Amino acid sequence: RTASFKKQIKGDKRIAYQSRLGSLLNRTDTSTSFERFSHLCYLLELIKDNHQALHLAHHDQIYPRTNWNLDSLQSVLANKSPDETEGIYHYGSFYTVGLAKTAPGEYKGVVLQSFNSKFNSGDFVIFLKEKDTDTFTGIYCHPQFKVFSYYPLEKFRRQKLLYSFFYGTGFNGVYTKSQSSQNESNGSAGASPVQHPADHAGLPDTLDKYYC
Repeated sequence: RTASFKKQIKGDKRIAYQSRLGSLLNRTDTSTSFERFSHLCYLLELIKDNHQALHLAHHDQIYPRTNWNLDSLQSVLANKSPDETEGIYHYGSFYTVGLAKTAPGEYKGVVLQSFNSKFNSGDFVIFLKEKDTDTFTGIYCHPQFKVFSYYPLEKFRRQKLLYSFFYGTGFNGVYTKSQSSQNESNGSAGASPVQHPADHAGLPDTLDKYYC
């Protein structure tokens, strides 16, 4: 247990934590490593610590995918306001992602078009849960290493997911709705993104200790 856990999970928060833990222990959707990882992230949401890091470095072969009609999804999301969280995002030359609201306060991002051999259309790469207006906790899949990471803080501002920066990709940018911003970030003179304090996935061989 971390120092943040010991300091914060007391009184009513401890009761909420135990309740949440109990509900998770009774869930049946625990057959894949990603499902178990996402449940653990759900527990961590109760702890306010922007430096906590959790990575799923070695997941089984059942990668989270969707059977949504991607053409229809893209048509719907293309009509969303650029100032809405929902919409179509670009991440460098890796892929285009459609971020859709799937439940109250919950969003999932699915690859619409991939330019990366490690990902296919229909793969989920973003999971967000809203904590406050345009403020979230998130799970991202690393575009290069295909490692899932928990992000205790994400914000949607200026048509961007501000903390969706990943070391080791060769791309100096974040998820954005604007393709012109992507082009600017691809250059060495592009502005540096806001680096997330929990992004410790700089080297693949450092991730083993986070294995779930």
